[in-house]
Amino acid sequence: MAAALALSIVSLSAAEKINEALLQKDFPFQGACISASFPAKNTAMKGLALRLQGVADANMLFDTDLCRMAAGWTGGYINTRGVTFDGSHGGHPSIVGKQSFGTAVVPGVSLTGMFTDARKEPFGPTDASVVRWDGLHVAGDRVQLNYTVAGSIALHEQPSARQAGGQTVYVRTFQIGGGKKSGLFSRKTKTDTTFSLLLADVENGHGKLENGAAVVSANGVTTRVQATGLPKGASLKIEGGRVQLEIQIGTTTGGVFEVAVVSGSDSEVAQASGSLAGKPTFADLQHGGAAHWPQVVETQGVIGKGDGAYVVDQITPPIDNPWKRRLRIGGMDFFADGTRAAVSTWDGDIWIVSGIDESLKNLKWKRFASGMYETLGLRIVNDQIYTSGRDQLTRYYDYNRDGEADYYENFNNSVTSTEGFHEFLFDLQTDKEGNFYFAKAGPVKGGGRGFETISRDAGTLMKVSADGKKFE
Repeated sequence: MAAALALSIVSLSAAEKINEALLQKDFPFQGACISASFPAKNTAMKGLALRLQGVADANMLFDTDLCRMAAGWTGGYINTRGVTFDGSHGGHPSIVGKQSFGTAVVPGVSLTGMFTDARKEPFGPTDASVVRWDGLHVAGDRVQLNYTVAGSIALHEQPSARQAGGQTVYVRTFQIGGGKKSGLFSRKTKTDTTFSLLLADVENGHGKLENGAAVVSANGVTTRVQATGLPKGASLKIEGGRVQLEIQIGTTTGGVFEVAVVSGSDSEVAQASGSLAGKPTFADLQHGGAAHWPQVVETQGVIGKGDGAYVVDQITPPIDNPWKRRLRIGGMDFFADGTRAAVSTWDGDIWIVSGIDESLKNLKWKRFASGMYETLGLRIVNDQIYTSGRDQLTRYYDYNRDGEADYYENFNNSVTSTEGFHEFLFDLQTDKEGNFYFAKAGPVKGGGRGFETISRDAGTLMKVSADGKKFE
């Protein structure tokens, strides 16, 4: 059954005012468990709130477990509810503003044309034989989402927004095939696979196809989905109130196409429809962009005193920094040269500190990555940074060597994660074979009054193989 769709404006109570200092207006994504207004129970357990290039207050919510675009909205971003943000023991962020479209909590890709959730429990990633989340590129104010369909088809997506007829249009631009061949992101592309992309769900909706667009209406709201530049054999399809795109890969890959979505009253959608179709272009985001945080913050450490067997030196963190970021450090490790270290924070940042010498007088701190979901563990392997977070183990690449991560790779996201606020992922260690280990807390209720939903991995120690492919 397709889920509900109705334009919604989320209002905040006095107790839920947004702490803007915790949300980076100059960075394009933030990971967290995030809920949308519709369809019903539309929560991305491992969500990415994406600030869209093109329209200042337009956003989309991507669910990395299911590789679905869960929602699009304008007028705000997300609230700062939850233990990571305002310290509340219970709850998590929700979108703030006017939601325009949404999708049900099912995989965003299907190999059968039917979108059903086949997971044993509604947590953790969908079957990788259908679709696998690979990671994201970030360059300036834009991101590129990368996932693999049917085990071999590399699918890349660049979300954005534009104005048409005074209305906000949500744009998903796709490229099939191509991409950097590094780490787990190396894929060959089949030429004979048919798959479907989930685009929008409208409960009790009825619609029709007209002039290359799918138009679905319900409860006085019209949603129009326009596809431009589709590869041969691809077409829009309406199933009840669900809009999906059927794609049959022929002999050509690497082509670019886009899907544009606009919702509103009949008159508002009509105003936009005349200029809804765009000219699909796919930007090269795989080589990074201008540095987000070029400033280096300097601190002085403190050498420990005394002649005992155990003396502590203090490496002073940059508590006072230009971005007013909190440094609640959860993980750390040293690079091979011994003069540099990396730390990860509860707020999802990674910093690199250099100048670790006998005096500690000239410590230099550089922000390396941000936007991650509670990164409480960090390990450096062959001078490459890995972190453990609520969503996944992440491996980071700095392609343009400017001291900032350009590609956040999903090294392994098999771990389950629910809405429970207490499901922290602690630490990240390796053994002599290179296997990774981390621990997961249980979903304690606020105040310690029992437990929330206990998923498969709650309260366990986990092991991931050195190549990221095996999980136990």
